[in-house]
Amino acid sequence: EADEASNVVNLVSSFPYESIPLSSEEEGEPKSITAPLKRILPSNHKNMVVPNNTDLIPGVYEGGLKVWECSLDLCYYITQQLLLLQNNKTFDKNDLSILELGCGHGLPSCLLLRELLGKAFNMTVLFSDYNEFVLRDVTLPNVLLNTLLPSSTAQDSEKLTSSVGMVSGDWLQLSNHLSNNTLPQISSLGDQYKPPQDGKFDVILMAETTYTTLAARQTAFLILHHLKLPLSRSLEHKNIDKGDDSGGVAFVASKRYYFGVGGGVDVFREECQALKLVVDDDTHGDDENKRTSWWKLQVETIQVYDNGKGNIRELLKVTPYLVVDE
Repeated sequence: EADEASNVVNLVSSFPYESIPLSSEEEGEPKSITAPLKRILPSNHKNMVVPNNTDLIPGVYEGGLKVWECSLDLCYYITQQLLLLQNNKTFDKNDLSILELGCGHGLPSCLLLRELLGKAFNMTVLFSDYNEFVLRDVTLPNVLLNTLLPSSTAQDSEKLTSSVGMVSGDWLQLSNHLSNNTLPQISSLGDQYKPPQDGKFDVILMAETTYTTLAARQTAFLILHHLKLPLSRSLEHKNIDKGDDSGGVAFVASKRYYFGVGGGVDVFREECQALKLVVDDDTHGDDENKRTSWWKLQVETIQVYDNGKGNIRELLKVTPYLVVDE
């Protein structure tokens, strides 16, 4: 096992990569408190049909080879929260499950793995991307680059294999697999990762997944169906750095408007407002005055990025709350 871990570390050290400083260029943003992230420099992928200068081809290639600016916004925000996450004594969870949807390079979750795995609580991350080759050739190397060091041991490697899963394909397919606990995995790390049995996560991360109306609708659907629901069933909302029983939290980094394709923050808000998840086993009142309840999503803007030079970007916090029919 020690030799195997050493071989993996040696392999990782041979990857061509660039460093990404974790400090925002926006005025007033705090400087980074942690080391830069590493991202692999993709080589020529002979097994792909991706024309040069093409960001995405809907239904064929969903842009996973590019580092999108909203994913870096999400990294900057996580960096700001790291001290709170690392030092908060009131965080009462022993386990923290994370889903990164449409992950591409997966940098936000790579950052969380690097800084928190084995330090604060038992953490698992499921990376999901439309394209299998993106997970294999980009996401997985980035995970290894950012988590395994020359000093890493066999125990470190084993911890990583049980903490990270990867799955490719359509988002609604993913939802079905999570709901039925039939998740197929694609990962050279092995098959030790186990998703939450109920298919619901403490944290869901996504960047640039709202670029069309359909994508915004599917993003909202995935959040509502796979974010952990509050135990208290109240209108209180979960904070990633507070630690309580009020359910999961999703962070959506998005451009305010995607010109030419119709998606963006407002469209996503509308899709969240339109969705509801009826509680099957929960009625209020006696037989004659039963009231149905359902879950909805609250969307809150927590950061705005506007340098006056390009499209305005927003970081959204999404949390579930219960509505009771009066």
